[in-house]
Amino acid sequence: LLYEMRRVFLEIFFGVILFLFSYFLAIYLKYSRFYTILLLGLLFILKGTYHLRKKEEFLNSRKFLVLYPVFFILGIFFDLVIGLWITKLWYYPNYNLLDYFNLYLIIYPLGAFVMIYSFALIEAIFVHRPKPSKIAYEHSVKISLIFFIFGALAFTLSLIFVDNYKGFYGLTFFVISIGGLIDYFVLRINKNNLLERFSIKALKYGILILGISYIQGIIHEWPNIYAREWIYQNWPLQEITFLGIPATILFFGWIFLLIGPYTIFELIMTFLRRLNLRK
Repeated sequence: LLYEMRRVFLEIFFGVILFLFSYFLAIYLKYSRFYTILLLGLLFILKGTYHLRKKEEFLNSRKFLVLYPVFFILGIFFDLVIGLWITKLWYYPNYNLLDYFNLYLIIYPLGAFVMIYSFALIEAIFVHRPKPSKIAYEHSVKISLIFFIFGALAFTLSLIFVDNYKGFYGLTFFVISIGGLIDYFVLRINKNNLLERFSIKALKYGILILGISYIQGIIHEWPNIYAREWIYQNWPLQEITFLGIPATILFFGWIFLLIGPYTIFELIMTFLRRLNLRK
């Protein structure tokens, strides 16, 4: 036990060193490759802190190996295909070919794991998971279908009628629709997910989601003001900023960057549980 605790404390300490080093690289040296180091530091900190809190690992090696290729593929799809090619909502001014390999093989999977660990850790500390409720379950199923249908219709209409910021609105409604569809399937199979827990404790989970999203948004975006590893474009109200960060990205975009990976995580865990039950 002593050896295990020492290992966890070293993991957290190493994470803090990496985190501070990434900020030094970004802010003082304007180093436009700081983000991988930042994500590694955050993951070590969150992973170790969760272990201290719950006395167990949140994601074992099997779950890591299953989730990694999923986030790798989704990173390519949403960044390269959607973000860079179709919507042109951001770009990387200093990247070469090797940097793009690092982006999809390391940065996107790491970023997803950081968001998942962030939510799991803060939920474990501040919110007692409610017991499943039949009423909340039925309510959540309806909400998930509403998200799916509304997102699909709004996505279609935005492509037809919207001229300004078509990429932003199209991507937003596309993600809402896909998220609603995933929530529906997870609820039908697992009878429980984040949406159902939100239906039971809306205020607590609302504060939890917004708090994590905005804190993570500031942690990730603020050093990039100096390093400019990525640059946003074609977002509405981009000139309105908070701490130098475009407000639309911080107060709107980062909610999706938190909920998106966690929704995919719940979907994959649901499939894994189904496979285990069939064995």
